[in-house]
Amino acid sequence: MDYVAGYTVVHDVSARDWQLKKNSGQWLIGKTFDSFCPIGPAIVTKDSLSGSQLGYSLLNCSNLTLRYYFFAKDLLFFFFNSF
Repeated sequence: MDYVAGYTVVHDVSARDWQLKKNSGQWLIGKTFDSFCPIGPAIVTKDSLSGSQLGYSLLNCSNLTLRYYFFAKDLLFFFFNSF
């Protein structure tokens, strides 16, 4: 993976009510609203990661409340194998 500079986080948001009820199920329109794909705020360079990525934990906080916390090894689609 010499071509990868680093990693960041993206939250892919959808307006399901708009997608399914107001737009005949067309999924793309439900993803195109302003602020529906927040990214970052940081890039972690690959040289700052060491060892097995399986042990890394991923977490998400919203309004100072922990929403998600899990380990990379528990992901359904392991992102290091996606390249």
